[in-house]
This record gives sequence, C-alpha cells and structure tokens, in this order.
Amino acid sequence: MPEEIPPWEVLLVARDDGRYNVLLRIHHAIADGVTLVRLCVEALVDTPLPPPPVGPPPPTPFVRFAFIMWSMLMLPFGIIKLMTNTDKNCLHGPPLSGNKVMTWSKGMPLSVLRQVKNNASTTINDVLMSCLSAALAKHFAHRKDDVQGVTVVVPVSFHDLRKPLVLTNMFSIATVKIPVGKALAPNARLKAVKEVLDTTKKDPTLWAVHWVVKSASELLPASVASLLFNSHGLTLAASNVPGPQQEITIWGDKVEDIMFWVPNRGPVGVGVSFFSYKGMVKVGLNVDLALIPSKAEAQQLLVDMEEELRILHGRLLPQA
Repeated sequence: MPEEIPPWEVLLVARDDGRYNVLLRIHHAIADGVTLVRLCVEALVDTPLPPPPVGPPPPTPFVRFAFIMWSMLMLPFGIIKLMTNTDKNCLHGPPLSGNKVMTWSKGMPLSVLRQVKNNASTTINDVLMSCLSAALAKHFAHRKDDVQGVTVVVPVSFHDLRKPLVLTNMFSIATVKIPVGKALAPNARLKAVKEVLDTTKKDPTLWAVHWVVKSASELLPASVASLLFNSHGLTLAASNVPGPQQEITIWGDKVEDIMFWVPNRGPVGVGVSFFSYKGMVKVGLNVDLALIPSKAEAQQLLVDMEEELRILHGRLLPQA
C-alpha cells in the first residue's frame, strides 16, 4: 500500500435495497487473520461472542525452549526448502499482469464438512485442501497441463486464544506439495492430502521460520526483506480462518456474510481463502488475469471444489 496513506482502507458501497457492502483492505503488518476475527467478535460487535473452544494447554517453558532450540538447529533445512521450490505450470510461471479476478463460492455447509472429516478421521482443513486438490486437477486437465503436484504456501497459527486480544502476527509459514493428479480417487486423494499436511504440522523448523520472518520484517530494509519473502517456485497461497458461527450485529445491523482474500507476494498469482460463518464455509479466490483469463473460469474452480465435497460426502456417509 502507498506509504503516504494509512495501512488500511475502508470502502462503503450503498446498495439499492438499503444494504451495504463494506470492503476493508488492511496491511498484514497490523495483524493476521485470526487476530482480526477476534477483533471483530470481541471489540466491534454489539454483543461480544464467547471465546472459541481452545485446544490442549500450551507446553511448559522447558518444553517450549527445547522445541525452539531444535527448531533453530533445523532452520537451514527449512530455509532451503522454502527457497528451492520449482513449480512450473499454467498457474505459475507466466509474467503477471497485476489485474486480478476476485471471486467467492456459494458456500459449503459446515455440517457436511464435519461429517466427512469424522468418517474419514481427518480434519476440516484436510477436507478443504483435498477439494482444492481435486479442483486444480480438473483445471490442469482442462488446459492439458500434465501436473502431478503443486506447492502451496500456508500459514501455521501459533495463537494462544487464552491470552488477551493484541493486534499481532503470530504464525509461521510452511510449504506443502499437494497432489493434483487426475487419476486419484476422492478417498485416496483425501488420504494423500492428509499425509502431507500432517507432516507439515510436525515440521521442526516452524518456530524458527516464525522468528526469522518476524525479525527480518522489523530489522531488514524493505528492499532486502521483499527479496527474502518473495514466494519463488510456489503455485499458490492458501489460508483457512475460522469465523463466528453465530450471526453478529454491528451498530444494530446484521452482518449477512463475511469473506476475505489472501495477499500474494512476488510471482505468486493465485490465492485461496477459506472462511466459516453462520454454519457455512465459503472459499475466496483471487487470481491474476494472466493465469486465468476470465471470471467464469476462475469461478469453475470453486464449483469443482463444492462438487468434490458432495462426492466425498456421498462416499463416506454411512449408508442406512
């Protein structure tokens, strides 16, 4: 964003039916997605929502220190992994135009996602990424691009939701190679995606990468930091942020829907975002027009994701 203006921008679009669309553009330096959702549901809404359920208690100081030391020891391998990806496909490689299509899906019921993940012993994020894998496989097949896997950069949250709200970025970044081969059956695809995501969660370099990114952002000149953070060799960025499941109101008005889009860096021209609100999960897609030249083609990716979920649900739901 231009340095002479604040690192946020709000556009209010009045509609003929008396409702409004509110567009918020905010620099990632202010906060990450998890923090911004907490800001919304704890500080902006008319009635603050109860805190979400938290996971297991944080590790003891000794365990945390030992893990960070091990993470720092393994850091060189993590940096090499981040900087040596070599994706080459129709969604990564062509020069970007700077003009983007921004679109979003109709929505997938959270109840259906839960049924699939429970019957497959996976997570909701595993199911969503498997649906993305299937949609990409169809896209590459349609464009006659023989691609078996793509590298995706994903954030890994380190938030402790027990702590008071503070505007911050508390995440690391990781890369995962998800399969996009057309021959994979839906169940096999979900299993393969779960395996690579499980491996990522155990990556010992995550804490070290978090501190390197944080330190570089604060200490290095912008020109140097930009070179470090440019996502070379990666096809797309993907982010999953859980939102409130109750309808919220702000200044007496109901918030009917919420969606966000992830920022892209360097030569990455595709961003996929997942956001849950009021029992539905919507998928946002921003893509450079040099990679997908029409909104209809971009929208088809989202349609194919929802179709894959229907297939998984039909195959994994116990039959009466």
